[in-house]
Amino acid sequence: MLTTAALCVLWGVLLWGALLSLRAAAAARVLDRRRRRAPAPAPATAPHVVLLVPALREQELLGEVVRAAAGLSYPPGLLHVVVVTTEREERERQAVVERLPALAAELVTAGPREAAARLTGVVPSGRAAETARLTRASADPAGTLRAALDAVPTTREVAAKLLPGIAAEHPGVGVHHLHYRDEGAKSSQLVHAVERLPGLLPPEATPAFTYVGLYDADSQPDLDTLTHLAAAVSREGAPAPDLVQQLPLQLRRPHAARRGPGDLVLRAHALADLRRRAGVEAYRIMARRRVRAARLPAGVRAVAEPVVYGVGAGLFVRHDTLVSIGMYEEPVDDLLVGYKLSSAGAVMEVLPVFNLVDRYSGAAALGKAYALVAHGSLAGCRRLLTDPVLRAFGPRNTVVLVKEGLDTLWWFAGPAVVTAAAGVLLVLGAHGPLLVWAATACAYTVLHAWWCVRRARRWLAAHRGPTPGRNRPAARRTRCCTRRSCSSRCCTGRGRSGTWPGYCAGGPRCPARRNGDRRAVRDAPAVPSAPPARPSATARPSAPLPVPPLVPDIRETRHRRPPHREPRHPRERPEMTTNRSDVRLSTVVMAHPRRQAAARALAEAHPALAARIVTDPEPQGPPSALRTARRAWQSVSAGATHHLVLQDDALLSPGFAETVAALAAARPRDSVSLFTEWGSRTANAVRAAALLGHAWAPVVDDYLPSVALVLPAELALGFEEYAAAKAARTRPTT
Repeated sequence: MLTTAALCVLWGVLLWGALLSLRAAAAARVLDRRRRRAPAPAPATAPHVVLLVPALREQELLGEVVRAAAGLSYPPGLLHVVVVTTEREERERQAVVERLPALAAELVTAGPREAAARLTGVVPSGRAAETARLTRASADPAGTLRAALDAVPTTREVAAKLLPGIAAEHPGVGVHHLHYRDEGAKSSQLVHAVERLPGLLPPEATPAFTYVGLYDADSQPDLDTLTHLAAAVSREGAPAPDLVQQLPLQLRRPHAARRGPGDLVLRAHALADLRRRAGVEAYRIMARRRVRAARLPAGVRAVAEPVVYGVGAGLFVRHDTLVSIGMYEEPVDDLLVGYKLSSAGAVMEVLPVFNLVDRYSGAAALGKAYALVAHGSLAGCRRLLTDPVLRAFGPRNTVVLVKEGLDTLWWFAGPAVVTAAAGVLLVLGAHGPLLVWAATACAYTVLHAWWCVRRARRWLAAHRGPTPGRNRPAARRTRCCTRRSCSSRCCTGRGRSGTWPGYCAGGPRCPARRNGDRRAVRDAPAVPSAPPARPSATARPSAPLPVPPLVPDIRETRHRRPPHREPRHPRERPEMTTNRSDVRLSTVVMAHPRRQAAARALAEAHPALAARIVTDPEPQGPPSALRTARRAWQSVSAGATHHLVLQDDALLSPGFAETVAALAAARPRDSVSLFTEWGSRTANAVRAAALLGHAWAPVVDDYLPSVALVLPAELALGFEEYAAAKAARTRPTT
């Protein structure tokens, strides 16, 4: 019985690996067919694209990745590159300076490799070994290490010096630099950048027609990346995707060798990672598209659609969708994005061109990356289980939770189960079946490695983009045709743009023909010379609802519903609607007397509100905001239909007075809150409403956010009576 169970486990794992390889081969063929189709120049309705580049100790690679991002083929005025540096780097450097003598002493006593490892995170990885060698050989180790640190500028300083020159080289591309000063890791840097996009992008870059992409410092995307992105977004008759994935391949420097046997492990992992990208990420996105096209019942489709993992380096998400799901979260910035969008039933696409990235620097870095992914998987399962916004998606969220839970369980238990099964066969003496399985596994491994190497070479040959020249193999020349009379020759090496420098219509031996790369005839596609006009309603989502929404600029893109539809939820339907001219608004700003200047500045900044200032009637009494609130809600102007109370630290958007009047006209009998805490349950409900296309979201917390609150006049006047009665009930008796 145990022998049978152990054999079932071993053969099941081997067959599952073979199935993944077949899926990878099928997905690779589909991607090759899509890539070989000559991508047309970006259409007139191409979206705005924002490429975020978070940087931490990336002094050596920053210029290369920013130039690669800014040099992508795309119409001028539609591409924006945002470099995000962090104060964390400078704080960590200051901490190193404070313990510099102790660190220098540790480097002297440690071996060469251990010393270089201890400098990881202190200086750029490319300089760690040399800095460690100089420090260990110096008579003054602390002084040498301090000089080495001072000679290395921070990433922030490099960006400030480098980006203006790159912006001058690419006048049609917006190049921006943001610096994140708070605590937090990579996800916090990205959230900081997304929150500031409205101030960086032009007015025509609406969230529903802007895609936010992410590239790491070692990224080298294909030059046609954004052309394929625009084609996927503007596909006729198809909904605009919420997520577009470009697969990262660890092939940026395929011929770079590292010392030690660990390099073989890293190379093998790079090949296995290629199989995973094609057989898991790409295949699942294609499968979701096929399931959606089959028009299955909602329940069946929820079960049939696979869970998609977001892969950060090359992940594009529509701006409004990204904001509605809470943007990027710790501990893994990309994994939770995929979980959330899978639960929401989002539309996804995969690009047929790739982003080349470096292999991991060592076995320790590889192990740390896997530990981080495991932590992110556990955090994703916990989020799927407990988040009320995700649970609102019902059966679809449950299916995603079950699938991801099983995947995470196998992630931790799989190696132990396989080892235990092999151990059982050894103990029970079933050596023959075990040897048969081991031989089959070895044969599969060889075939798998052969396919991965062959596919890596083909995709490297098809990649259009700069690669470091010192690691490029020497070009060899071969005969293009099988005909003896043909004397044409062409080069099998890749030119600067990654295409074949010579091309002939030869026989099957011609490398250009054998690899199916016909792009040498179209290396310079025509692009519009001016930014395209804002997309029309027929090509893109319709105009927003006449009532300003409580969520950022929602457009009905995925489901193509008419703009003036009936509300889909009872809570979205107002009791009545009045004309905006019938709304008479009175406004006050509540403040403590010490903050009267801030309240006065707020009132003067928005004269259309005609706001009055209400201060605490007992400023010397015990601290209490209720005293000021009771007075503020009593201060309803005569003849007013609605009363707005603002706190003195509120920041109001442009046209706030007109927006409030429209909201009051649409919801004349409701309490309308214009603020919610980012981490509250109500904020999650707002993001879910945005993702589903609703213009309103209910308050689901046990309190009503009151930083900016609008009440009907009679309800505002009744607040004093309620507050007085509540105070009388809670006042202690003697």
